[in-house]
Amino acid sequence: MENPFTSRVARLDTLAKRMHAERQDWIEQLAGHRSFDPEAMHMQLGRLRRERDDVQSKLLLATDRCARLDPEQARLEALASAGLNPRWWFSSERTIAKRHLAVVSQQANQARSERTSLERSAAASDQVIKALGQRIRDYHAFDPLRAVATIEGIQVELEVNRAKARALGERRDALDRLLGDLPARLAALHQEQAAILRDIATAKRYDAALSNADTGQARAILHEECEACLGDSSPGRYISKQRGALAPLERDIDKLSRRIEHIISVATVDIDHLVIDGNNLCYAQNDFVGLAPLQALVPELLERYKVTLVFDASIRTLLKTRDAGIRATFPGGATVHVVASRGKADEVVLEQASGNPGAYVISNDRFADYPDKDAVSERRVLRHEIVGGTLSIMELGVRTRYGHGDGAAHAR
Repeated sequence: MENPFTSRVARLDTLAKRMHAERQDWIEQLAGHRSFDPEAMHMQLGRLRRERDDVQSKLLLATDRCARLDPEQARLEALASAGLNPRWWFSSERTIAKRHLAVVSQQANQARSERTSLERSAAASDQVIKALGQRIRDYHAFDPLRAVATIEGIQVELEVNRAKARALGERRDALDRLLGDLPARLAALHQEQAAILRDIATAKRYDAALSNADTGQARAILHEECEACLGDSSPGRYISKQRGALAPLERDIDKLSRRIEHIISVATVDIDHLVIDGNNLCYAQNDFVGLAPLQALVPELLERYKVTLVFDASIRTLLKTRDAGIRATFPGGATVHVVASRGKADEVVLEQASGNPGAYVISNDRFADYPDKDAVSERRVLRHEIVGGTLSIMELGVRTRYGHGDGAAHAR
């Protein structure tokens, strides 16, 4: 299972590159606008148009020459041709026509070459004039104030994007730390499962081949091959054994997959409120340790979340104190609520977390009596471990030490 923050960070990186390129384009456009001299460009445009008009005039003259010379060349070519009359071949008229044709052909070729050259020059001039005219229009259409505002706006967006990418990168790294080697362990289990399934498929092929074997000798050979391949001469027995190994393996895969999915689901939610089952965190195993774990935990949680502590009414007796004494133990901004006499905190805890997808409960209670409550049905309950003076909440990346003294002393 891939860390979902990895792809989100990659998308933000791609967006940042796109915004940077857009900002750079605006900067270049603005620099080009500021360096553009419209008066000089208008003068240049006028000069180019005059030069183009001069080329057009020459082109008209060259075209007229071609119009006069082309028919004359055609007429002389007809006269200079040998024809079918032998007397014409050596006539003085044909000799004169051939001399005139050489002169006219040279003039016509020069005129056509000049016309082609002038046509190309005129076309090139038109393109340059068109491009310069467009640059002048672009200059007048360009709004430098809008460009400056856009550049500044993109810069702000880039800073916001960088902050988001940095925050998501931190969450990605934190999730990687929370997951630890769990994804690798899951991949190893899947590989083991795939190997067993492949072996079962091989055994089934041997089993089918045995069913189709015609002779005892053929079956004996198949049993030997099965023994050499799978370590068991009986494919049916091997399949049964492997299926027996597959069942607990699939349970482990399912359990580990659900654990990883839960860690990822908690890590990808923007938690803003933690509701703590107070009494639940006052016990290490079955031993009452008082408020010491909570005194170590709550200040750390308040740095990131809104925190509400809810206690059973029994906490008064266990700590031998009043509500005010308990509240005074948590002066840093946490909300502390002790339910009414003989009351249970479970329902109050779950109500505090209802209606807000970002509200999670910290408790080892499974709340089996409240399957309809949002926090239970949406799996927004985080479990904790209190062992050897250390309180851990894996999904939050919390691991904090607390004093072994009785927390009740601080509540009096």
